[in-house]
Amino acid sequence: MGDLLARPPLNDGCELVVDETGVGRAVADIFDSAGLAPTRVTITAGNETTRQGARRWHVPKSLLISTLDAMLHTGALRFSPDLTDAGALAEELKDFRRKVSEAGRSTFNARTGKHDDLILSIAIALWRAATPRGASGGQVEASGLL
Repeated sequence: MGDLLARPPLNDGCELVVDETGVGRAVADIFDSAGLAPTRVTITAGNETTRQGARRWHVPKSLLISTLDAMLHTGALRFSPDLTDAGALAEELKDFRRKVSEAGRSTFNARTGKHDDLILSIAIALWRAATPRGASGGQVEASGLL
């Protein structure tokens, strides 16, 4: 990974952001051990984005998905069919579901037996691109996207 981040254009201010939800924390630790100092994101079921430390955030899944959804529907985000994983991404998008409980709470997941890794990685990248770099602790809004 370090070699990839050292190549143009990534070597010019690129930030490594890692989903540390669940087993992802161990992966983020490996990147830290390699000296790559990733920004860590834990996806939550909450309603607020909170900074947990210098490079650690808790971000609601609903914010991530609604931002991605809005950008796709307005045409602000499009994917080239020439992307290596374009087919896999298209399948993930088809299999992704939003459910609303009787209490009115939304949940977002891939259908049973499917995954949503590409969707969530894109959603996290969009969130991070919109988050001010100097944001201090507490609640932060991802301005400019919604």
